[in-house]
Formats: sequence, C-alpha cells, structure tokens
Amino acid sequence: MKHELDTKAWSILSGLHKIAAEDRSFSILEKTEATRLAGLTYVVSFLDLYHDYEFSKISFEAERLGVSYSKIQNSIKLCLESFDGPSLGRISKSGMVSLLGLVHSFGSHHLPLQYDKGTSQRPLGAYYTPQNIADYIVDITMSRMNSNFLPILKNFSCISCSNNTGNSHFS
Repeated sequence: MKHELDTKAWSILSGLHKIAAEDRSFSILEKTEATRLAGLTYVVSFLDLYHDYEFSKISFEAERLGVSYSKIQNSIKLCLESFDGPSLGRISKSGMVSLLGLVHSFGSHHLPLQYDKGTSQRPLGAYYTPQNIADYIVDITMSRMNSNFLPILKNFSCISCSNNTGNSHFS
C-alpha cells in the first residue's frame, strides 16, 4: 500500500507541476508552492467533506522568501482545473491522511530536488529520517545507555520513597 501511495503522490505532483511550469512569470519556488498546495487540495477533494476545502498556507521557507498566497492563487486554480489526475476513490481515510503527508513531503522536499533546485532543508534543520534508520539509531543509543547505566542501577540498592499510605514506591 505504501508504494502505491508513493506512486499516486508523485503522479499527482508531477502532473500538477507540468501545468504550473507552463507559466514562465513565476519563480521556481512559486511554481513548487503552487504545485504542493494544488496537490493537497486535489487529495482533499476526494474526501466526503461538507464543503470544499482549499489549502492556502504556504511553507515557512516560501513565506520567508517573499512568496505570497495571493500571487500563486490563480496558478493553483489553473492547475486544479486543468489536471486530469488519478482517481482516489478506493483509498481509506487513513490512506488519505498518509497520502496528504506524502504530497506535502514530496512537494516540499522531493519536487525541488527532482528539478535540480535544492531545498531549504539544511538551513531549517528539517530532514526526514527513514524509519529503519531512526530505529537503528534508537537501538544503538539505548543499548549503549543500558550497558552504561544498568550496572549503576543494579548497584543502587534502595530508594525509599513513601507516599501517604507508607508504602514504598521503590525498593
């Protein structure tokens, strides 16, 4: 399912980016932001909401560099009107949440890299660490911590801490 969602997210973003890239009056960052926001809005349009929802919050980095939503708003609408993307009808609600996360992540970080434009990950300290690598780091850290602190804890014979009933919490 994860691979399928990755493929759908990238399909949505690359299709929308082709439309956004046609407008030569926008900077690369503005095209990327328009693509990301259009992608998020596209995914949400498949949810059974009581009203239409449009994403309008640009990224911190785009805002910092002077991109305004009002400037890219028409590009977002054009992308959504012109885009004939994949149907998302069979994806569960939890799958939709995952897809939204992927569209946001790919739109913020992978899309600029795909078009050789880099991202602001380094100055923001915003890096994605794959789960298997994060687990490995935690395992190593915890094993070292356990090997260093376990002997100390075993030698720590007694802590008496009484509550109002006189019962000891640690012994």
